[in-house]
Amino acid sequence: MKRPAENSISSTGPSKRSRSLQACATCRKNKQRCELLEDLNSSDTAKVKCHRCRTLDIFCSYEEMDKGALQTSLTPKTQAREHVLRLSSSRSNTSNALSPLPTTTDESELTSVTQAIPIEITALPPDLWNFSMLAPGKWGYSGESPPEHASSVWNWSTPIGSLRELTNRYLTEHYGSAVNEKGKASTPLPSPQKLSDTLPPEKIKDLLDIFTSHFLPWLNINLIHSKQSQPHSSPDPNGADSIVDLVCCTVASRYSSDPFISSVLPQLQVSSNEIISQVILNPQKADPLESIQSLLISSVWAPITYGPSANGMRDGYLLLAAALSLASEIQLEKAPEKLIALRKLQAGTTDGQTTVEDDELKEAEDLTRLWVALLNTDSLLCAGARRNPSSHGGRRRGMLAKYFEIFPLSIDVLSPDVMKCRDTRLHLFGRMLEEMNLGVSASLNAPGDVDGWYKQIFDALDFLRISKRLVSPLPVLAEHDQFYFRMLEIVLCCCRLLVLQQSLHAARLLFTQFAESDVSRASLISPSNSHSSKTPNEHDIMYLWGGDARPLMEHILILLLDADPALLGTSPDYVFHMISFTALFLVTHKLLVWNTTGAEIPGAEDILLKKVMGLLEKTSRARGSRTGPTTGIEHPAKRSSMLIGGVLGLWKNKEKLAHNRRQKDRNSKDGHADMGTSARVHPSQSYTEASDVTPRTSSSESPSEYQLHAHNMHTPAGQYSTHPGLAYDLQTTPSDPYTSLSPPTPQLPQNPQSIYHPQTGLSQTNLYMDQTPSNYTVYTENYAADGWTESALFQDPQFWNEMWNYQAPFPSDVFTS
Repeated sequence: MKRPAENSISSTGPSKRSRSLQACATCRKNKQRCELLEDLNSSDTAKVKCHRCRTLDIFCSYEEMDKGALQTSLTPKTQAREHVLRLSSSRSNTSNALSPLPTTTDESELTSVTQAIPIEITALPPDLWNFSMLAPGKWGYSGESPPEHASSVWNWSTPIGSLRELTNRYLTEHYGSAVNEKGKASTPLPSPQKLSDTLPPEKIKDLLDIFTSHFLPWLNINLIHSKQSQPHSSPDPNGADSIVDLVCCTVASRYSSDPFISSVLPQLQVSSNEIISQVILNPQKADPLESIQSLLISSVWAPITYGPSANGMRDGYLLLAAALSLASEIQLEKAPEKLIALRKLQAGTTDGQTTVEDDELKEAEDLTRLWVALLNTDSLLCAGARRNPSSHGGRRRGMLAKYFEIFPLSIDVLSPDVMKCRDTRLHLFGRMLEEMNLGVSASLNAPGDVDGWYKQIFDALDFLRISKRLVSPLPVLAEHDQFYFRMLEIVLCCCRLLVLQQSLHAARLLFTQFAESDVSRASLISPSNSHSSKTPNEHDIMYLWGGDARPLMEHILILLLDADPALLGTSPDYVFHMISFTALFLVTHKLLVWNTTGAEIPGAEDILLKKVMGLLEKTSRARGSRTGPTTGIEHPAKRSSMLIGGVLGLWKNKEKLAHNRRQKDRNSKDGHADMGTSARVHPSQSYTEASDVTPRTSSSESPSEYQLHAHNMHTPAGQYSTHPGLAYDLQTTPSDPYTSLSPPTPQLPQNPQSIYHPQTGLSQTNLYMDQTPSNYTVYTENYAADGWTESALFQDPQFWNEMWNYQAPFPSDVFTS
């Protein structure tokens, strides 16, 4: 059933240029896809470029066009996307009331405290606040679509892509001015030149050693140099420099504390960018293998010398796509087949004589590793961006399967040999990414897809669980690369979290897109006939997946705090994107539970997030550099830390965000004495009737007032009020935290079998007879066993004493089990 556009909560997707707007001259010449992702309303956008030209840092014909003419040519979809959040504190009185959140870190490590500016609540998906649970397996979606000014422009069906956009805009809005002013005052960039003309041989060797020791283990490959390129140690000044050495030295410079390296860093960046541009535009001029490796390295580690407004949206996927294209031209995908043939030939020889040279076999192994590293990176960069990895399906996936045959996991998994350890890690990377792709590619487009969709996600989560069992002991048992095995475990957990987030996002659409009636979006949808019966113990799938996600996010942060800050600085950029995604998802969960129950959940998440911020702060600073609120803002770790601070600031200021809304509700109760009973709709009544007594939010209210406590203040008594993405607040509690809990107000359902005690996970049957507790095995879990006693009411003994002593009437016909 297709819903009206104005009520749609579907993806807004990446903004694309209108079909009436012609591609830029460069993209037309090279027959490439041309996308215009610039914010034309921003004063920082001095020169407009398409996405490809800005990534390659080349001239774009859009620079010469009038911005007004471009804006009139944009599609409505693009214009809606450019209606972005204004995160400055001068936009609303609510924003002015927010206090900055101090970042707490180890005093011995940080001499300054970053004042994190809270982001606004509209950065989170607005539709999530309108879900509520009416009963186990029954969910309602209340209210119409939010006002236009309260709508989020971030498309959370693509979490990593949306998070990168949010980070870039947040930093540009609040911290970009200092970086831009610094850039304007800096000297002009130098012209490109050879690596041997920039650095002396000993400095080149130092940087290559840093890259080989600290960065290359992330890729699990051996660098392959062409026979024509000049090695860095050669004294011949007329020889051709290796382009892969130039890129490696540029990436390794972010880890070096040598003052001389810092002085030539702009030169290295300019020369590296020029080489990458030449490789993409004229790939025939360079050695293909060196070009592929250079593009692979550049896609994983972006330059960090530019401010967030210039480099925050650099898309490494374009560079990797060029690398995959070059790999296909030289038929690199056949490397696994060649290696299998060589090994069979070597195994079939007799008398110790073989026609297979060791160098030939080693070259085939290195080419195979390079091909699999390309496929793994392709999957990582596509994760959370709604892109289909080229390795997911088809012939390339078959080549990946052959790699698994070539380098299988042994019974002991690990080997004392360093390269075999990296082969194991490369193998596990490929396995877990295939499992993640299986989960995120599950399609739910029609009610008939539910069974297959659920099975595919269940299989993916089960496979990832098995991979987690294999990976978890390796950081302790490995003789080499312990840090990189630990980070492998973190990335694996983030992949599982992505599957859970995408699954929960799709599952929520069951209650809006596949409605039983199209009369109103507030219709009650019961998916129990489609998928709830397939879940263990007939649990709601959102209940189970939400319960899996929350401890998983905490586990990721705990693992991260165990990492070495110095080595963490060598992590690829996608690792920091995943860390930011984990923190944002966690704070969103906390806000949703608080919005539902009116109380904070006991836990150490806030402390974990603050410690992670401090860890990322230390990670982003080069050794011996100064400290400050914006120091190292170009580093992805610093950007991640600042965004986490903004999100955590939103959580710390939640009471101020909801103050006006709460005051309205209290005034409404004081002014209308009968509202206490008239707003409590009988459980047998429809959810639409319950929503009708809820004061509607006018379009003049601020976004923050609209979001928090917008649906639970007048939720009918006796109904479940929770969020579909949360597993841990399932309980029959009064929805209004400001309502008296004492009789004679009928807070308890009249069916005694539905009374549930969230403290122990037990329900009370025959309460009016013998008050004998029994396990509620169908819809509940033992909260005490899991430690998830997260109800605000379990802290109040008076309420439970009243409940146990309350004499409920006998069941009537209007109440159903």
